[in-house]
Amino acid sequence: MNFRIIIYTICILLLIINLLYYKSTGKFFKNGFIGVLSGEISLGAIYLLSSFLGFGIAINPFTVIISGLLGAPGVILMLIFMGMSF
Repeated sequence: MNFRIIIYTICILLLIINLLYYKSTGKFFKNGFIGVLSGEISLGAIYLLSSFLGFGIAINPFTVIISGLLGAPGVILMLIFMGMSF
């Protein structure tokens, strides 16, 4: 099976789970904003700590969108996939 299909499937499933969670809480916009904020803060923290950690994620439109849509789990997912590419 193609590796890209697996990555896209996991990202789509995480996005659907996040949207269902935000909808079920009754405060869609508040929880959505908190999810986006947590993703962007974690992306920024990984970027700033990358020189100390020895690995990191580049900040570009793709990573900002993924971390915004999926939150902190999206950043963790990008770190896992980056580690698998070595």
